[in-house]
Amino acid sequence: MFNRNSKNFLSKWWWQNDKSILLSFFLLIFISIILVITASPFVAIRIGVDPFHFINKHLVFLVIACGVIYFFSTLSKENLIFVVVAGFTISILAMIAVLFWGSETKGASRWLYLPGFSLQPSEFMKVLFPAMLAIIWKKMEISKDKILTSLSLFLPYFIQKWRLTQWLAKNITYLVLFIIYFFVAFLLLKQPDVGTVVLISTVFFGILFITGISYLWSIIIAFICSIGGVFAYCTFPHVHYRVNTFFFEQKSYQVSKAIEAISNGKIFGLGAGQGVVKQYLPDSHTDFIFSVGIEEFGLVFGLFLILIYLNIVYRLFYIIQKQQDSFNIIALSGSMFLLGVQSFIHIASNINLIPTKGMTLPLISYGGSSLISIAILIGLILNLSKKDIQNIILKVE
Repeated sequence: MFNRNSKNFLSKWWWQNDKSILLSFFLLIFISIILVITASPFVAIRIGVDPFHFINKHLVFLVIACGVIYFFSTLSKENLIFVVVAGFTISILAMIAVLFWGSETKGASRWLYLPGFSLQPSEFMKVLFPAMLAIIWKKMEISKDKILTSLSLFLPYFIQKWRLTQWLAKNITYLVLFIIYFFVAFLLLKQPDVGTVVLISTVFFGILFITGISYLWSIIIAFICSIGGVFAYCTFPHVHYRVNTFFFEQKSYQVSKAIEAISNGKIFGLGAGQGVVKQYLPDSHTDFIFSVGIEEFGLVFGLFLILIYLNIVYRLFYIIQKQQDSFNIIALSGSMFLLGVQSFIHIASNINLIPTKGMTLPLISYGGSSLISIAILIGLILNLSKKDIQNIILKVE
């Protein structure tokens, strides 16, 4: 079935994709099943549902996620661009709908409840965000001469004399990207979801760095980051509380329990299902699943999990260096930043390196929207990094 010369779809799919990245993703899925099985029953009992409630739903989500990965990884470049644009647009419209019809939970309105299911639109927006920026960059790059001609025709002569036309033509792509970024950040802050703003900001500024941004734009970015941080601290009570707790007060209850779980695990853990802290740790199957894993399987397991994510980032960095198309470079770089930074935020908040932020561990934590959205990201990564199967077959022959 998996012979290089086989014509079946699984064989072609297997040999086109980077084996190291693909195996890392499958390994994360396997680990996810184990950790959700061991972490979720106590949460289910606590809220009064069947102990296997989250386990059964997680297995269903994983099956759907695998289908999503295959679908996105096999799309042609034209269809991929169409799906990304359509998906990003629908996600933005859904985020706007959340502001009016979303259900409020813990002081934030992030979920859109539809007949039979619910979804978190921001989860889908954030994974499509890097590819969307890559599409805009590519389109603007192709149309740069037309943009310059249009500016020369419509701008007044005295403005052209100030060389503003040339400046706009050179920087109009960045202006468009900034407009999209600010609009997305505004919608997230209205929910509010400061953690996702931090995540997409890191992705956005990382992409700008990849494109070779000038010193002027770098100064603007530094100014925006400074103002944004102060604004979030002064405006949002939960941000104010978490920052103050992290720097000036004792650890919060959740972080204290997470640290206790890690301390209990020591080097090799207490054993599968033997963890104690998960009985009292809120969101142990989502936001603090890393701590649960270490308590039961030890520090060795935690380091192994980190190495898997580092391997994915390393392989992506290696693949990006070989890319020639600007769309592939930007989309893969943004996806690499997103996956790496989200993993870091989850792990770092579990071990009290940064203020707590309710963020799932990619492809590990329980959650329908987060799991399916990460599956989309994986599909995009595999699609843009896949090899030319025809060249592989020719080399074998």
